[in-house]
Amino acid sequence: MSDEKDSVMLLPTSFYDKLDPKYREKLVEFEKTLKREKSTWKITTMMDFLNQFMMLKEFWDKLFERDIDVEELCYPQKYLEKKFVEYEKTYACNIFKTIINGSAKYIFLASFIPISIVRSYEKMKSLYSKIKLVEENEDEWFKALKEVEDGEFIEHNIEYRIGSDLTNKKLWKMYIEYLKKNNQEKLLQTYSKYCRFFLNDTEMIEEYRKSVGDKKVTVPWINTFDFEIYDPNYFDETAEPKITVKPPLTCFFNAENALPQRFPFKPNLMFYILKNANAYVLHNLFKSCKWFYPKNPVSVCYKVEPNYRKVDHLLIKGQSLSFSCYSFLPKRFEKLFISTKLTLTSPMFPHFIARIYRCTAKYISLNGLKLSNQELNMLIGYGNVEELDLWNISDSKNDWFILEDLLSFTPKIKDLSIRSVFCTPKTSEILCELPFENKINSFSVSNIKNTLLEPNGFAIFMQKNISPNSEIHLHFDQQHPNYIRNFKEAVNNFIEENWKENEDKPLFSAR
Repeated sequence: MSDEKDSVMLLPTSFYDKLDPKYREKLVEFEKTLKREKSTWKITTMMDFLNQFMMLKEFWDKLFERDIDVEELCYPQKYLEKKFVEYEKTYACNIFKTIINGSAKYIFLASFIPISIVRSYEKMKSLYSKIKLVEENEDEWFKALKEVEDGEFIEHNIEYRIGSDLTNKKLWKMYIEYLKKNNQEKLLQTYSKYCRFFLNDTEMIEEYRKSVGDKKVTVPWINTFDFEIYDPNYFDETAEPKITVKPPLTCFFNAENALPQRFPFKPNLMFYILKNANAYVLHNLFKSCKWFYPKNPVSVCYKVEPNYRKVDHLLIKGQSLSFSCYSFLPKRFEKLFISTKLTLTSPMFPHFIARIYRCTAKYISLNGLKLSNQELNMLIGYGNVEELDLWNISDSKNDWFILEDLLSFTPKIKDLSIRSVFCTPKTSEILCELPFENKINSFSVSNIKNTLLEPNGFAIFMQKNISPNSEIHLHFDQQHPNYIRNFKEAVNNFIEENWKENEDKPLFSAR
């Protein structure tokens, strides 16, 4: 196949080679479009393809599989926050395989992201900032690395830095001192590498000899010392160690082993906790004692989204709920506490809004809804939203919302995408005054219904609130070429004057 397919490669080459050439061309084009576009437009792109062509099961399954490994969140890295967001948005439950009456059964354990993973992520995020801050000072950088308490991570980072400058004898020796206490096997190999670069350092050769002792060490070098053995197969791959998975617990509460619980708190305090607990605490209270749920019968839901596969189909996976756009939720879901992710479309909305007890979701996508101010406040007014995607959302009078009114609900926003909105002459000024807690990574507003957005104030808003290398895209519904040209010129001039580092400049477009 051609290079254009290899640049996408969602599935193996052999899979594409079996396809009809014309269909393969369309599929590759579809993949490229999905890769370029943000989540706002992906549903439309997918529907366009499905309306024209058959969709292969292998491709569909691959498209929606979760590819964030929890281990990727356990060490400091540049893209740690981005990976955690993807993990948090797709997390549903833990799956265990067990044997019941001779047959294999899969058990879905309803749970939130374990607090240990969240704490590890927060610690690694803090450590990454610390490591980057002191990376010019080798001693402080080395100390910061050791705080990670992950030997493999520490060794990989030091070896990468040594590899970037083999002449840095100080770092070599710091690494050797570290390995003396933490990894004797790698210590000998590091000695052997050092002595193949600093050929005249006889003191280190002698230190290496003493560390080896009476035995001989295997090395990949043909110019061996008398205490080394050359191994031509040294770099051959070794088999992966087998991982033993512990079986799930088989002991559960039942009527025979249950004991009554008495709490050392007054009833009014218990009710206060129940009414004000966040989703994670409430979920743990329900697990700890059955008394809590009858007092406040709330269904804690990690994620709610539409299910496009079957009509009148309800899918419950762990703490995640997925149902058909035109189906009704069972009566047991009378009070839903949505904790993390919410996706709603217009057919789902009328019979769903009354079921919401509280929504503290960080990731919200709403499509084609007509909302009152009270309903809008219920969905995004908790102030926890970090990623907001609104597509043609109108108010109870069938008018579009005003941009600054929407953003006043989202002090933690990081990624914003809105289609169809009004601006006012005061929009830019008000945006500058809103107390945003995070830097904004992407800001996309399309189908702006008027030309009242003031460019200089908007540029100041960008300077105050956007992150390095962010993307800002504006699209005006009414075609006023002079206004758009002047707007672009004013903002681009501001960017050139205030962003001196090219790698930090935002990507701005307006049309």
